[in-house]
Amino acid sequence: MELVKPEPLIIGGRPHYTLTSYDPVTIVVDVAATSDQDVELALQMSVTQMGGGPAELNNDAWIRENFEGLHNVAELRELVRQELTAMNAQAAEAQKTQQCAAALASRLMQAVPRTAVMQAQRAIAESFAMDLQEQGMTEAEFLAQTGMRTSDLQAMFASRAKEAAEQEAAITAWIEHSKLQVSDDELPQYLGMPADGDEQEFLNQLRVSGQLEQARQYALHIKAMNTIVAEASCTYRHETPAQAEARSREARRMLDAQMQAQRKKNERNSRPPLKLV
Repeated sequence: MELVKPEPLIIGGRPHYTLTSYDPVTIVVDVAATSDQDVELALQMSVTQMGGGPAELNNDAWIRENFEGLHNVAELRELVRQELTAMNAQAAEAQKTQQCAAALASRLMQAVPRTAVMQAQRAIAESFAMDLQEQGMTEAEFLAQTGMRTSDLQAMFASRAKEAAEQEAAITAWIEHSKLQVSDDELPQYLGMPADGDEQEFLNQLRVSGQLEQARQYALHIKAMNTIVAEASCTYRHETPAQAEARSREARRMLDAQMQAQRKKNERNSRPPLKLV
């Protein structure tokens, strides 16, 4: 039976959250292996993007002509392996933030108001729509590729929104308990301003536009997550060969589905328009 949590107290017009514990969290991070299947799939995609086909995977002269600095397929394959390994390491590091936020949210003692969840859901749906637009894909095409229904998509948005709202509330509780602050001198660093930029002018622009407090809260969130991740107890769980093979098969299946959908879209676009007679 799920525990029904109370609504948060509203203090100063803002909900006030607390956690069961403010101790460092414990997380387990999955690390993907760089399998031969992954390398071959990425190699094929690289060649395809350059206009090549299966025959070019054995054509060293074509590789030299189309990939600057490379002399043969073996060098391209090794480069692909290195890039995949680096991407897997980056993905593992990115998991730390996700895992820490989720672990902290599990300690939340209050329920997040529905209004906050709905606001998060709208933001997620808008971001998803923009991503589809950038990829030149409609929602209907996405659903066809993934085999999802509209109701499945909405349920996914709702689930992610609840998670996001709870994590935001938990991080806010941690910040208040830790009395963490961000100084004006730290703002440019956390907001991604180049080190050689005019920090004072940057701060003045934020003040004039009325966005200084919003920027400070954003920077405070980043600083808090950096601290939470740095203090976390992390165990790395490396992927087994069988797990890597299963993941590669699923990646191949999804890629094949995407390519098939793209071919159908190209066929539709190449048909001459109907004429009324």
